[in-house]
Amino acid sequence: MNIGFCNKFLPDLDLASLNEAGFECLSFCLRPNYDAGYAKFARELCFYYSDEKDFYDAAQISSDCGVNRLVIGEDFAFRNAKMLLSLPKMPFDIAIENKRTCEKAILDFFEETKGSENRFGLCLNTGHSVLFGREAHEVLSLFGERIFSIHINDNHRTGDYHLPPFRGRGGVDFEKFASVLSKIGYDGEIYLDVRLPDISSDNVMEKSLRVLYLIAKEITENCI
Repeated sequence: MNIGFCNKFLPDLDLASLNEAGFECLSFCLRPNYDAGYAKFARELCFYYSDEKDFYDAAQISSDCGVNRLVIGEDFAFRNAKMLLSLPKMPFDIAIENKRTCEKAILDFFEETKGSENRFGLCLNTGHSVLFGREAHEVLSLFGERIFSIHINDNHRTGDYHLPPFRGRGGVDFEKFASVLSKIGYDGEIYLDVRLPDISSDNVMEKSLRVLYLIAKEITENCI
């Protein structure tokens, strides 16, 4: 199981800092004027825009970068289901990131994809699960092998704050989460998808990234 970092909230973070902290892979969020040199190191690209044309641009970038998957938001997926289901074969999987929708709607969507040429799965965001009243480990158990990617963050069930995992003091029960990870045999990537305070010191940033990596490593080691 590889531990990665999602650069959603730190778009300018350099790869050397991530590597030194121990992170093994990158979840790269597309933005206007993105850094192609940065994107080529990603295992997955995240697309959070709403325009269909932008999606095709993201798909082309995903192909050019050779990523394993393209992550899209559930709102975009449901609004553009017909387009997604008629896509030609893509050289990457498509993962829908959960947010406020009930799991049944996503499972129904997956049922519709059986005739598609592409593989669709879930990008499980732990913070989104508990924020909208669903235990992250229960969602993990429900989707099982349809989990293509995992973004871990925490909150106190009051807002989508993308806090680092609290290990017992936040909304996500990471002990149960790790137990279910082990049971389903998940061996993909786990990405830290967190906000950090404004940090001007490179030394403090390096130490913060190292702590985040160690927290994620502890969660994954509990799966063994």
